[in-house]
Order: sequence, then C-alpha cells, then structure tokens
Amino acid sequence: MATTQEWQLYLQRQMEKTTVIQRRRLRSGYELRLSNQGLKQPNEIALFRNKQKIKTLFTTNDLEDPNTSNFIEFYVSPKDRYVIVPASNKGSIDAADLYIVDIEEAKVVQKIFSVTTYGVVWVSPNEFIVNHVQGRDSVPVKHRVDDARLMAFVEEDLNNSPSGRFVTKRTNGGVAIRSVSDDRWLEIKGFIGRIVVESKNAMFAKSYKKGEEKLIRFEWSFSPSHMLQLKSKKDLTPKRKAEFLKGFTSRNFAALVYMWGQERWVEVINAQGTKVAEIPLSSEIRIKSFKVINRDIISFKMSSPIIKSQRIDFNLKSKSFVRSNLVEFMMTDKKGIRYKSEYLEAKSADGTTIPIRIVYRADLILDGSNPLLVEGYGGFSLVNSFLPRFSVLTKKFLEDGGIYAGPALRGGSEFGDDWHSAGKYFNKQNVFDDMIASIEFLHTKKFSSPEKTAIMGWSNGGLLIGSVLTQRPDLLKLAIPGNGVLDMLRKDILDYQFGLGWSFEYGGTSNAESFQNLQSYSPLVLAEQPQKYPTTLVVSGRYDSRVNPAHSYKFVSSLQNSQQ
Repeated sequence: MATTQEWQLYLQRQMEKTTVIQRRRLRSGYELRLSNQGLKQPNEIALFRNKQKIKTLFTTNDLEDPNTSNFIEFYVSPKDRYVIVPASNKGSIDAADLYIVDIEEAKVVQKIFSVTTYGVVWVSPNEFIVNHVQGRDSVPVKHRVDDARLMAFVEEDLNNSPSGRFVTKRTNGGVAIRSVSDDRWLEIKGFIGRIVVESKNAMFAKSYKKGEEKLIRFEWSFSPSHMLQLKSKKDLTPKRKAEFLKGFTSRNFAALVYMWGQERWVEVINAQGTKVAEIPLSSEIRIKSFKVINRDIISFKMSSPIIKSQRIDFNLKSKSFVRSNLVEFMMTDKKGIRYKSEYLEAKSADGTTIPIRIVYRADLILDGSNPLLVEGYGGFSLVNSFLPRFSVLTKKFLEDGGIYAGPALRGGSEFGDDWHSAGKYFNKQNVFDDMIASIEFLHTKKFSSPEKTAIMGWSNGGLLIGSVLTQRPDLLKLAIPGNGVLDMLRKDILDYQFGLGWSFEYGGTSNAESFQNLQSYSPLVLAEQPQKYPTTLVVSGRYDSRVNPAHSYKFVSSLQNSQQ
C-alpha cells in the first residue's frame, strides 16, 4: 500500500503530463490538436505532422485572464481555413468567449463574448451560428467571419453532422440535410432523429418514431449540380434488444458499438451497407477508434481499466482477433500484475436486479478487509461507471489492493429507455436504493466492509452520493459528492440557467406532489437529521455555471451542524 507521500508524488507526475483532448485531420495532411499540457503549462491549439509539432496557433496564455480560463474544444470551418476556439469564462463549463483563429496565419481574427459552450454550427465556409447568453435563455445568432458587423437572429434549429460537412434541421415531415457549401436542402420525410456517425458516402442516424428507436443508414451522392441526393436507405437496427453507444468509420466501413446490460458487441458494416461481422466484446474492453487495414483486416484501438490504449487487429475472414489471449493481455499491467473484472448482481429494495461491474487484482484475498470504491451516476439516460474506462487514479488504487465497483443504476440507459424512466422524476429514490443495495451486496460477499468503503459521483452523481450518505451513513467510511445538485428544493433558483430545464428529470417545486417527492430525498433536507456521518469530501467549482457551488456550501454547513 502506497504512503500518503508516494500518492502525492504520483498525482503530481500525472498532473504534469500532456493530454490530447481533441484532434482533427485537415485536408492539408496536418493534424490539429487541442492539448492540456498539465498544471504548469498553458492549454494550446497546435498543428502537427507525423507526430511532430509544426506550429502553435493559440494558447491560454494569449487570453486576458489565463488563470481562470480554459480551452474546451474546437470547431474547424468547412474548408479548413478557420478554427473556432471557445475559451471557458472563469472556469465555467457553459459560458465562454469565442476566438476565431486563421489556421494558416496563426492569428485571432475575431472575438465574440458571452456565448454558450455547447455548439457552434458552421453553415457556410465563412458563416456560423452560436448561442448568445441572455439571462436564463440562449439565443442562436449567425455571424460572418470576414465581417463582424453582420449578425442575424436564427429561428431554425440547425446542427452540423459529426464530420461538419453537412447542416441538418427538422421539418414538419422529417429532417432536411444540405452541404455546408450549398444552400439547397434534401428533405428525408418520415424520419425523426439525428446523425450519429458518417462515412465517406453514408450517414448513420438514430431514428425516434412512436417510441421505437432504429438505426438507419442513408447512402448519398452529389448530383452534377453538386446538390445532395439520397441514393438508398437501409434499416440496420439489431434484431435483439440493443442500446447504441458509439460509431466509428474508416474507408467507407463503419463499426457500430452496442450494449444491453452486461452484453456489448460491435457490428461492422461494409461500403455496401452489409453487416460483415458481429464481434462480442468482453466486459473489460472499451473501443476508442476503428481503422480498416485491408479487405481482410480491421483494427481497433482499445482500452481497459488497466491499459490506457492498445491497437488490436481483427481478421474478418476468421472472425477472430489476431491476439488470442486478448482479455488476459488487456488486464495485465506493465509490472506483470494481473487483474480480474466480473459482473455480479444485487437485488434492489423493490426486487429489481442491479448488475455491478467490479475490478480488482487477481491475487487479492476477499476477506472483507479491502478498500472499496463504488462510483455511480444514475440519471439523464447516461451510461457512466458501468462501462470500463482507464483512469490513472483508479489504476493506482487497484494496484494498491483496492476494489472498484460500478453498478448499472436505474436512471441510465443500460437497459434502454425504460431503465432511464425507472430512475427519474417520482422514481428517483430507486436510484439511491440501487446504490445502497449494491454496497450491501458487496459487503455481504466479503469484498469489503463499511470501515473500508468509499463512494463517489459527480453532478447528478453528486446528488446520488449526497442522498446515499444521508440515508445510509452506516454503510460508508468516505463519501465524495462532486459538483452535486444537493438542494433539490431550490435548484430552480440556484441554477439560474439550468435548474428549470432539469425538471424533466427531477420534477419541479411548483407542483405540490413533486415538491414533496423532491423533499423526500433532497440531501440538504436529510442532512438536517443529527447522526454520525462518514468522512465527506465535498468538491465544487467556484465559477460552476451549471451547478451553483451554493449547493455544496450549504450541504457542508448542514453536515457540520448535524454531525454526532
């Protein structure tokens, strides 16, 4: 077990490492990268060729207040001339200032202040739409790069496709699509949904119609007049129950990743829209990217809780990975330490089965004395801790003999929309019951004990942790609610921009029945009850525009006042 000083040195080394946040291959052959260079260096946007930095375009040191600003992502214009870089305003994840940078000249050509960070839509090589903050609302406004005076409010809800090559909008009869270089629309009637991935000549879209979700492949081409036209449409929805996770494309092939509970698999689609392989994925592996090597070999970049990144080839003829001992390889670290991942099942308060993904050293003795970290989210139809992912901190915790657990809490989409509905609004207590049942189950099976158990969650997961630690403090030694929504009765007021928008997930306080429901599990209300609470580390962002830090301040005050 590492000492406190060894952990501090380890964390310092990790925070000094450079991490690539986003990358984009340009037509020129250069690669544009957004990198976090650690605590001591600025974030930067730079051009690379063959992994060598050619030119730095823009850094946080170029900002007026580099200490409280950060680069979030970037948006490249259709012809790769400009890149739009949102810089967070005082660390906010939602409010930003935009900087339009000329890529060739490496200089800022335009600034736009006080916009939202979620979404820049290029509608032509020189025009884009961005949402300006106006009180609780945001208003879409069109700008022109070469003339900052030209601004126009936009009534249509426009979006870019994943590649940025197309613009989409909803119509009364379905959806319309056009090229960013052409103002003529192609309407696809009877389709309601969004494009999730696209290859050179096809788009893959999730369709939502009459409560049924489908995955449709649209093959397209350009007419002689360069107008977008639809060639064919094919339904690729899996025959079994499935939740689409992510898609990748390479050389007109597509790799579509699905899950349903503990099961995960990849369906490989060729240029003709035919499924050529269905590849089961073990519980330890996560797909990060996909590449076609030749007609017989495709390659996946994978990660596991133990290995950050590893490229593994798959043979389409033999329908097998080139590396036969794949799971053992992905669960063995550089020191030769082997780790084990498995799924267990707990019963929640209402009898619902809750799958739990756990990871630990293969040589660990399960006698109840091991440190246990249980992480959860359980909301907004998101799948978080239940899927495997690499984290340097979790890897170090596992190496030192810890056990990591990620239960599939209701409120997520591990089993589709019904699983989400079972954990929202008046069903929100189910999420907390699921977490409590998972912890109790792991204690019963001697994975750990209350004296060695920690729980952690962020944002909506912070609400989860706050509710669990106030409802069942006897199960825990440590609780870490991060950026948590903890005062459910005042969220509409505290979270000025987003609190009302969360009502579809939590409910609101204007309705008496909904008010009583929120009051029943609000961590701030429950923390008023005097009892012995576990050690609690409450994390918040001083300038967090989504979850007001007042949630955390008030919660800490209540815990201190009620602690016995």
